[in-house]
Amino acid sequence: MIGFLKRAHKVSTTWELFNIEVTRIKQLLINNGYSNSFVDTEVRKFLSTIDQNLVDSSNDVPIKTLYYRNQFHQNYKLDEQIIKKIVRSNINTNHCNLKIIVYYKCKRTSNFVMVNNQSAKSKRPLMKSHVVYMFSCPNNDCRHNERNCYIGHTRCTLSHRLSGHQQQGSIHDHFLEKHDTRISRTQIVENTRIRYIEHDPYRLKILEALVIKFESPNLNSQLEAGVSRILKLFC
Repeated sequence: MIGFLKRAHKVSTTWELFNIEVTRIKQLLINNGYSNSFVDTEVRKFLSTIDQNLVDSSNDVPIKTLYYRNQFHQNYKLDEQIIKKIVRSNINTNHCNLKIIVYYKCKRTSNFVMVNNQSAKSKRPLMKSHVVYMFSCPNNDCRHNERNCYIGHTRCTLSHRLSGHQQQGSIHDHFLEKHDTRISRTQIVENTRIRYIEHDPYRLKILEALVIKFESPNLNSQLEAGVSRILKLFC
């Protein structure tokens, strides 16, 4: 830190320029985990050791810089205006130029990164994507046969895919034709489970085709397409 301050003092020709450099140094250090009090203390120590030989660019009127650490939010600009107004209205600035610098400590970079790994354990199953899933018909006349199920894959969230099954497709048609009823959201959610997670789209399709081939689910109207697809992928 002392090296930064020495360099700033060396290259600055006025106190105003020096204050600008100190502000940048302070923000840099705070962003890298140093506390506000530590940085202020080090700046004061450095100022007490240097020669006061810089030129004041404001007609020899000393510049007093006040740093204020604020919480970042959507209306931070309005917040800054209010803070500066309060400070200026309560401080006598007849004998100095008061410079108020409001700064914000950045959060860790990891807090700004969107989590793209939908397989994270913290996510609910319905919010996961890139999965091979299986729906098993819960009705009594289908429950005894393990093949009375549907196997599919989705690259979007499982919740979104199940919403589509409610409106049309093999599961929707099975309930209408076999059970003379429409499947509810609760039924389709409670009887669907994730079999595999695979983020590579190519491998995801292969995985779905393999499961369909070896388990032969009765509800898959695309069973033949699944078998032919895997043959094409490997041939």
